[in-house]
Amino acid sequence: MMTLSERIRQCRQQAGLSQEQVAELVGVSRQAVAKWEAGTSAPSTENLLRLAGIFGVSVDSLVPQKASPAPCAPCGATPQEASPAPAREAAGTAGAAKRALLRLLACAGCYLALFLLLKLLFGDLPQKSLLGWLFEPGSSDYLFGWLLQRKLFWLCMGISCLAALLGKTRFAAVTVICFAAGLVLGQLFGPNPTGAPYGHGHYGWAIWGGVFLLSLVMGGLLERLHRRGIPLRSRQGALWAAATVAGWVFVVVFVQLSKLR
Repeated sequence: MMTLSERIRQCRQQAGLSQEQVAELVGVSRQAVAKWEAGTSAPSTENLLRLAGIFGVSVDSLVPQKASPAPCAPCGATPQEASPAPAREAAGTAGAAKRALLRLLACAGCYLALFLLLKLLFGDLPQKSLLGWLFEPGSSDYLFGWLLQRKLFWLCMGISCLAALLGKTRFAAVTVICFAAGLVLGQLFGPNPTGAPYGHGHYGWAIWGGVFLLSLVMGGLLERLHRRGIPLRSRQGALWAAATVAGWVFVVVFVQLSKLR
């Protein structure tokens, strides 16, 4: 009886696809596909459905059977006959485009939800119209108003959304989380009533900036862990999370010490 890992490898080879190509079509790393074929891990139900669609077979034909394994295409046809390469590639491209669009919308939705929440909490009352209230940079909160006036809010949104569109989901998620965390930490620890040094009365901008710049580094590291097939729920993933939080603490402490100079 052929195992699931052997069936995946057999169908991939008969389809004329490399592990990298299968990984790109499924939306996982090449290492994940290699582990599936080595039998050290198994694809999730969702990924199993995607594999079946890519190979042009049913899910049942991939799952180990007591009887002799069915051919990788209906009625003994080759994958090319059952699912021509152009059609298979078109289906894979359409699926990848749909997933990219969903990632983009999810990322943009997070920023817009945060924008509306902050507008409701700190935005000046609308003087003329709803649109004017939405797009005017005025805010009773120093940090939020500073981000809007300098267009940094929308710049960071563009960075995160571009990463999501390009498939760097983890990088995008880290930048979104750190953007929000930087706002909270900057609001809590940024005010400086004494106004010293440098004549500033609020250091929220420095805390937020440090946390967001940290997110660019930590997001890149998380993407690297993912490419190596290392899950977040692992020792390396836990170390990454601890380093990220430690980075936030370092930024806050550094800015607080700067106030005392």
